[in-house]
Amino acid sequence: MHDVSIAVFKLSLDGETLVLDLTLDIDDLSQTIGVSREKVNMHYVEQYINLSSSFKFNDIEYAVSLSDYNVVLDHIKCHGTLGEFNGQIEKIDIESRCLLNIESQSNIIMLDFNDRSRDFRLHNARQLISVKY
Repeated sequence: MHDVSIAVFKLSLDGETLVLDLTLDIDDLSQTIGVSREKVNMHYVEQYINLSSSFKFNDIEYAVSLSDYNVVLDHIKCHGTLGEFNGQIEKIDIESRCLLNIESQSNIIMLDFNDRSRDFRLHNARQLISVKY
């Protein structure tokens, strides 16, 4: 049990690739998906994130594809991509119900695009953001 239950989603652009760096509590995810901590792996994380969250850039939805998975103490740290993106990012819509079954869960969304960093907190009362650039 933690003082504050959070997941962190850091989204950015690497060249023309949308990138996601993700940190989750392994025990919270294990409890949520009903799989023992020892059996949680990259496949479970990717599947859960794609079911519990949506990422739209300029009204086009992208799915998460993870490529790196590590457990550091009680946290899962993943790296992945959402696909190729060409052009200017004008609008980002993110919905996240990730781990909202956990009491006081917050999902921190960090956006680094168009030479601007913007951070948002999603939770049970606020599960969707729409950001214009």
